[in-house]
Amino acid sequence: MMAMKWKSRLAAAGMVLGGLAAGEAVAGDVFRGCSDNKTQALRAGSVQVNSAAACGAKETARTWHESGAAAPATVYSQHRTSLDINLPFAHGLPYQVGALNLPAGSYMVMATVNLQNFSGQPDDRPRMTCALEHGGEVSGNSTTLDPGVGLNIPVLWEGTLASAGTVTLVCTQSGGPAQIVNLFGHRLTATPVGAIERQ
Repeated sequence: MMAMKWKSRLAAAGMVLGGLAAGEAVAGDVFRGCSDNKTQALRAGSVQVNSAAACGAKETARTWHESGAAAPATVYSQHRTSLDINLPFAHGLPYQVGALNLPAGSYMVMATVNLQNFSGQPDDRPRMTCALEHGGEVSGNSTTLDPGVGLNIPVLWEGTLASAGTVTLVCTQSGGPAQIVNLFGHRLTATPVGAIERQ
């Protein structure tokens, strides 16, 4: 109930401010005014922008901030589905599956890669490593693909781009003959975050 009362009073204060402001209010502005201790009503004429309000003995000083609606975060995504693509993996050499071009900022990047070993030979068990890379930072995940088995390989990377750049999704095969692993698709998503605190 008190919160509702203050919403209406701040709305009334907005009307007062309309005649006070020399320019358009900005997000960093701080407003100060005086409310009656008994009625809680904001006294017209007491509101100051970025300066102290002169409140009487029977008044309480109030402070609030100008704030606008936060812009929705832009999520960057790449989704590819394909059928039965034999990847010409060379042992130890990364194969680029996808990439996202991102503006400067901090991100949580998630990827999944759908791979399948279509070999029918029991000893053909290649180990696949998929990784997200940016600059010298690499975050990866590895798994062994048994013959005839398909898996989604998840990869997670978090980091900060000082300037616009590219986060690349690559997969590398080790072991087993080349060209036995199919790519059935991938999903790559980058979500902006305010900051990254590693602990």
